[in-house]
Amino acid sequence: EIVYGTIRWKEKLRYCLNLFLSHEIKNKKVELILLIGIYQILHLNSIPDYAAINETVELASIKFDKKIKNLVNALLRQISRNKENLDFPDQKTDTSRFMSVNYSYPKWLIDKWIDSYGTKVTKNMCISLNEHSRATIRVNQNLIERDKMLELISSDCKPEKTKYSNVGIHIDNQYKIINSNLYKDGYFSIQDESSQIVSLILDPKAGQTVLDACGAPGTKTNHIAELMKNKGTIICCDINNKRLRLVNNDTKRLGSTIVQTINADAKDLTFNYKIKFDKILVDAPCSGLGTIKKNPDLKWNKNMDDINNLSSIQIGILNNVSRLVKTGGIVVYSVCTLMKEENEQVCEEFLNTNKNFNIDNNLPMKYEKINRLLDRNGYFSSLKYLDHMDGFFIARFRKI
Repeated sequence: EIVYGTIRWKEKLRYCLNLFLSHEIKNKKVELILLIGIYQILHLNSIPDYAAINETVELASIKFDKKIKNLVNALLRQISRNKENLDFPDQKTDTSRFMSVNYSYPKWLIDKWIDSYGTKVTKNMCISLNEHSRATIRVNQNLIERDKMLELISSDCKPEKTKYSNVGIHIDNQYKIINSNLYKDGYFSIQDESSQIVSLILDPKAGQTVLDACGAPGTKTNHIAELMKNKGTIICCDINNKRLRLVNNDTKRLGSTIVQTINADAKDLTFNYKIKFDKILVDAPCSGLGTIKKNPDLKWNKNMDDINNLSSIQIGILNNVSRLVKTGGIVVYSVCTLMKEENEQVCEEFLNTNKNFNIDNNLPMKYEKINRLLDRNGYFSSLKYLDHMDGFFIARFRKI
């Protein structure tokens, strides 16, 4: 909790620290110790300030001399005394800077989101992505029904059906259930609800031939196999051979018998024999900024150069693998990010280049709840549902 919290709130913590500094702290380890202490003072109500200060000072005394120990003690006590009256940037005159500090995101990302979605939506995104998320499992319906699985999960995990995926269950304490025989015997996988929706929108059928173009570590690949009732063929391709081993391990655990793996770059993927796929999934490499709840370090490790490079890779993969689908076949593009450069803009470029494809939102009635989430362009975005799922974008194309 303390480690993740310090990473999540780094911008705010550093801003608060600088309010009380007369000069920059150049030693990053000293700064980190201070940020850990400030996080506990500002965000952990379960720990009294004096206890947080004492523990942090003790940590400093182990690593550094008495001078540093006294500095840490003095700064944390100052912040504790003044924590109700901290001087944040003005919300009206410098909105993006205020949001960057108050919600702890890099300013470039706040500016980009405000430009894309507006201030109100950006604020809600920041708040939702800073909250703790419950874990979600996907039930292997080839082995067990969801209602039966609910009965088997311990009540202290507080199991609850997902709203949009018909095979998902929200739980607390995923570490307890992942060490159970239910997991080892393949009855479920850990997978966020928005990620489950990807394969539901692909809607693979028993007997079809399906390509998962960026398939490792195999979570969606195996969901596709489950939806196909282990009848047909799935080619799982990935550029990383080590990650393909994870696919093979998971297919064995879950009892998926129709998956074949290929080590290849989806941007250059070709087939020497005459094969056309009924359906193709492009779960493309992306910035992952829709998963900040679980991976708060991502917001500090990405920049616009990364986003632009990724969008180039994404459109390259889409353009290449779309050639491999049958006429009338489906290509689904998905990314776990909230950046329009990786979402709508990639799809618009793909459609402008490939006139023999259009948006297809003709999902079966059993997915009526998901259909209601599609926007006016036919795209799925979990932007408004970040309180209970990761940020995902999904587009479904049909070759005409």
